[in-house]
Amino acid sequence: MNQRLFSLCTPCPEGFSFCGEFRSRDFRSAPFALHAPSPEAAGEFLGSHLDRLAGVILVPGEHLSTRMLAEQLSLITFSPPLFPYLADFAGHQLRQLDQLVSNEENTARLALEHERLSGDNRRAAEEFEQFRSSLLREIEERRMAERQLSDSEEQLRQLISSTGEAIYGIDIDGNCTFANESCLSNLGYEQIGDMLGRNMHDLIHYSTPDGTLTPVEECRIYKAFREGVGVKVEGEYFWRRDGTCFPVEYSSYPIRKDEAIVGGVVIWRDITERKRAEEERRTLEQQLLHAQKLESLGVLAGGIAHDFNNILTTIIGNANLALMRINPESPAVENLHRIELAASQAAELAKQMLAYSGKGKFLVERLDINRLLEEMLHMLEVSISENALLRFNLTRPLPPVEADVTQMRQIIMNLVINASEAIGERNGLITITTGCRECTSDYLKEAWLAKSPVDGLYVYLEISDNGCGMDNETLVKIFDPFFTTKFTGRGLGMAAVLGIVRGHHGAIKASSEPGKGTTFQILLPATLAGRC
Repeated sequence: MNQRLFSLCTPCPEGFSFCGEFRSRDFRSAPFALHAPSPEAAGEFLGSHLDRLAGVILVPGEHLSTRMLAEQLSLITFSPPLFPYLADFAGHQLRQLDQLVSNEENTARLALEHERLSGDNRRAAEEFEQFRSSLLREIEERRMAERQLSDSEEQLRQLISSTGEAIYGIDIDGNCTFANESCLSNLGYEQIGDMLGRNMHDLIHYSTPDGTLTPVEECRIYKAFREGVGVKVEGEYFWRRDGTCFPVEYSSYPIRKDEAIVGGVVIWRDITERKRAEEERRTLEQQLLHAQKLESLGVLAGGIAHDFNNILTTIIGNANLALMRINPESPAVENLHRIELAASQAAELAKQMLAYSGKGKFLVERLDINRLLEEMLHMLEVSISENALLRFNLTRPLPPVEADVTQMRQIIMNLVINASEAIGERNGLITITTGCRECTSDYLKEAWLAKSPVDGLYVYLEISDNGCGMDNETLVKIFDPFFTTKFTGRGLGMAAVLGIVRGHHGAIKASSEPGKGTTFQILLPATLAGRC
């Protein structure tokens, strides 16, 4: 308690003085010790303050502060007038003593509990430290695993991004879940966000080049992951962002998670260049086969023409001798002239066969194609139909070529007459164009029978018409010997043109479209001194 303790001593003057002061003052809730010579003396003092006392303990002869309360209980004596009050006070003190004893027991129990709890706390602290250490190790291991996983994912992303194959993924609904750089660039997209979440069939695989829609049910990409079987497809088309399409080769595989198919991955590549190379290879193979066929026919035609010429020489010679010896008035003279005419026509045919075979006799000289055309202008105009108009479009100056003039005339005449016949009875235009250009081997490979083409400067002679034209099936046979679309034709005109061009180490290109006309372009190597 925090209140002051007043010691009231009645035997000494100071004590009586203090007792007087105690009587006159209003002390509340202040414990005090009263030392009196006898219980009666104490009762006399306390009598007037019984209403203010909670209880009194009277101990004769000794000061209460020197001994414990528990040791003095047996010495307490009471004055009968104070019994009611002292009994209450003693009961209160006993209750306090019981409380103290109980508190001591509780303190002992608390000490034991504290000791037990301290042990438990130590064990808990040790266990916590072990758990903390284990948790730290687990956290570090997890961080290391996450770093390794992150590194692995980064390596995988770099691998997928750097591969030349285009790759994209789709979910079970066909919507894009990822795409690598090759996929984005080949399709014309800059950011992955432009494709994520979009339906890939509707975006890049919705139709064929001719506009025929491809139903999603027929899409083999979807079929692969829906049926759980990978497929490899070639020859279908994807569409770029700019609306152009291109041929692709792709493989589609299902993606599984927990034994269930959750989507698919598509690995594809643009095969435009491969298709172009294959088409060029097929074209070259066709040209090679055609060249081999023409070569074989040329050998045959050359042999026949050579033997035929020998026979014709004998016939013409004997006819001339007969005409020299026979009487001019003889009826046989007319027959001999017919023999000479027929033999001459046969000789011309043999000459064309030799030209086709490339074994004709060439008198090569430096030739200006423009001048040759100007010299032939009148002959060409009278050779074409009245409905056809002839127009020159000549480039000047033009490098000279090494060529046989007679053979060049035959080429020009054959092509112009063919153009006139293609125009027929309706009005038409025949255009003769000259020029020169640098030709690469790739350009020359597209020409007919350009054997071992050499890059360089070429002079071209182009004859075009707006006549009936030809389909592709007819065009590929146009240089075959004895092939003709004319009722009275022998089929050696264009074959002879090809043979002459080949004999001059040149090339010829032909293009035609039904109803629009035909164009032939003769390419001849320019002389070393020539320039465009």
